[in-house]
Amino acid sequence: MSEKQLNSKQFFFCNSCERLVTCENKELESCIICKNDVCQFFHICIASQIKSIIEKSIDSLDFSINSGSEIHRKIKQNFAKFITLTINTDGMSIFKSSKTSIWPIYLTINQIKKNERFKLANVIVAGLWVSKYKPNFHFFLKPIINQLKILKNGLVIGDKILRFFLTHGVFDKPARAAILNTVQYNGKFGCLKCYQPGQNIKSAKNGNIRVYPYQNYHYDRPKRTHDKYVFDVEKAIKENNVIRGIKGSCLLSDLKFYFPIESTVIDYMHSILEGVVKSLIKYWFDEKYSNRSSSLRKYLKNIDKSLVKIKVPSFIPRSPRSLLEIVKWKANEFFSFLFYYSLPLFRWIMPLGQLNHMINLVVAIENLLQPNLNVEYLDDINCLLKDFVRDMEFYYGLDTMLSGVHELIHITSDIKNNGSINELNCFAFEDMNRQVVNFIKAKNHTGVQIINSLKILKLFNYQMCSLDKNVKEDIFSWSKRFNHDWVYGRNLNKNILNCKIRVGLEQNFFDLRDDFNVTDYVRKKDIFYTSTNYKKVKSSNYCVEINGKFCIIICFCYNQKKCVAICQVLSKLIQPFYNEKFKHLKSSIIMCTLSDQYLIEEIYNLKKCFLLEHEEIYYVSNFSSSHILN
Repeated sequence: MSEKQLNSKQFFFCNSCERLVTCENKELESCIICKNDVCQFFHICIASQIKSIIEKSIDSLDFSINSGSEIHRKIKQNFAKFITLTINTDGMSIFKSSKTSIWPIYLTINQIKKNERFKLANVIVAGLWVSKYKPNFHFFLKPIINQLKILKNGLVIGDKILRFFLTHGVFDKPARAAILNTVQYNGKFGCLKCYQPGQNIKSAKNGNIRVYPYQNYHYDRPKRTHDKYVFDVEKAIKENNVIRGIKGSCLLSDLKFYFPIESTVIDYMHSILEGVVKSLIKYWFDEKYSNRSSSLRKYLKNIDKSLVKIKVPSFIPRSPRSLLEIVKWKANEFFSFLFYYSLPLFRWIMPLGQLNHMINLVVAIENLLQPNLNVEYLDDINCLLKDFVRDMEFYYGLDTMLSGVHELIHITSDIKNNGSINELNCFAFEDMNRQVVNFIKAKNHTGVQIINSLKILKLFNYQMCSLDKNVKEDIFSWSKRFNHDWVYGRNLNKNILNCKIRVGLEQNFFDLRDDFNVTDYVRKKDIFYTSTNYKKVKSSNYCVEINGKFCIIICFCYNQKKCVAICQVLSKLIQPFYNEKFKHLKSSIIMCTLSDQYLIEEIYNLKKCFLLEHEEIYYVSNFSSSHILN
């Protein structure tokens, strides 16, 4: 790959006169006709980016990812070997003192494993919009769509011809409406998946909000389909009017295997975590809702005190913040609150019916996020979500039946069409946005800065991958000196080891029979475990699972040959959070107490778990968010 192959084109667009201007060597500030401000955008060659990524990843591509989805099966009927792409875009401000925002258009290759797929070097940046105005997607997307149309005919990579199809799109709701040319989520017929028009009601602030009351016999119907969508588009164009939420055509529908209704995924990060979960916390603790029977405001101080005391393992990105700071919470904080903190904290204070209502949501979404989702459970999970939506109005009021709650009844259908929401969500794209913003070092020429930085990153990555293995080892020989050896904490007194532990060491770990040290934490590369004797940090990396048993690490014993964890076993009491109708679907949280049993295990055989100690009970979960959030 050369810089020439990573060719980018710069354009300027006037919103007032809808005029497009190509400008290779200079920047325009105003339209040469109407003198109004112009918008700047860039396009980067997609084919060259794809080719460089696939060439270095060809042997590690996983063609089984989402291979059971309906859209994947439709392509399989026509082509044997193909690669699918996902598209995303979202706007973000780059300076607090400026209205200018950027809108990158990302394409990701679905057959690259997730831990590599979202590295910026493996992401296709197809376009970049830089302006204080939102994009005109007709002009911005058209050259990108034209490039994708060519890619369906195939690229020669090595000795293979590979076809590429855009099959999925994941966006927040405002961007989704803009790209698909539909009404916004709070407009009439604002649901992308069905024809329920919703209902306008007065809000608490004397405004209007659109709600979607639950309909017993038509809770997710009448459903939109691709054929109905095409009919609505044609009618909207013919009558120059909005038809059942459709304003007109969208460019994505020009692609052979992109079906705007089925292919556009409901993003659980925005819709559920930053939508439903954030709203629920507001209904529980906001003073505005304190007169409702669902309010938990009188418990706010106690719950908040317990919440901020929670110590989390390293696979949870952030320690819990106060409920009073909820406006600052990020999506991963709502994630942790939903799956780890909420049920143990609410178990004894929330009315039983309301708690069971909450359990339906937690159990359903947690099971949808399992790395190996059993598709046979999808109908049962849908029943849990249907029950949650049905009872939402009863517990919280009609004004809480917003679009995010309504979309819950369409999640499982979305998964059948597109595949796991683990693979298709906005978490990784939001992180990429933050990386792109870090390319900006000055207020002038922000678009050029980003494009040049992306080119350098991709060229560097391509060159490094093409180097001989021995050459790379010589270049990076310095890295072998770091994170290669075990690092241990402070030495502890051996008297903390009781007779049972000493006998276990002698019988099972001969290398540690005589000469060993006792310490409070161990670290090596990405491995980091602490013990109950380590008091310096707010995290809790001492709860682990060993062969199906939950344990708490007391300390570590080590010498030059071996390192083991000394663990006290937790006795499992009950797995309390589930719906009686679907006992095979449960929250992973298990109530435990300390036992008098001990286990000694090597560090590599430990699996880190979440632990919450509340009211003398240990709540333990082996549900790891690392495959979702990292």
